[in-house]
Amino acid sequence: MSLDAKDCCAVMMPSQDHATPRRSVRVLLLSCLGLCVSACATPIGVARVDMQSVYRSLTTSELSTGQPSVTTAQVLVRSGLAQRFHDDPKATRRST
Repeated sequence: MSLDAKDCCAVMMPSQDHATPRRSVRVLLLSCLGLCVSACATPIGVARVDMQSVYRSLTTSELSTGQPSVTTAQVLVRSGLAQRFHDDPKATRRST
């Protein structure tokens, strides 16, 4: 039994056909691992605030602070009147 140069190289060098599927499986597993690790992080943070600050922010009104409440500011933005209210609050109140 004689070996020629082609057979000799095939015996000495492993086939490249098996390296590509292994590499893609490895990349897929590392990608899944990275996705799972990043999914564990919480995107929302919470900070404790004293009760007086929360009450003050919830009960804010134009009468108590001179600024519109959060709800009023939201209505002004939705109605497209926020800039007008900022420029001339009295005229905006009279027109609505």
